[in-house]
Amino acid sequence: NFRVGLTEALSNAMLYGNNSDPEKSVRVEVAIKLEEVSVRVTDQGVGFDPTTVPDPTLPANISKSGGRGIFLMKALMDEVQFNDRGNSVTLVLRFEGEATA
Repeated sequence: NFRVGLTEALSNAMLYGNNSDPEKSVRVEVAIKLEEVSVRVTDQGVGFDPTTVPDPTLPANISKSGGRGIFLMKALMDEVQFNDRGNSVTLVLRFEGEATA
């Protein structure tokens, strides 16, 4: 689950955020705690408003080839947060049960 969500975030940052520009970079920050792992993916693009992304589960959007990345991230992660500019997303996955050594 985590791998798929992170892959979507990275793909979106490279393809859409940076418009596949090899001169632009994507920053990845990871924080690991006993109870969760969080990853922030930030691109150098102008950003976007994630609330304007159409729901891919609606009948009008089912046959469209794209537009499922954010949906997948939200379905697979415990938390998905975008910054105000829309060029950075933080994915949080909480661990179930207690950590053991």
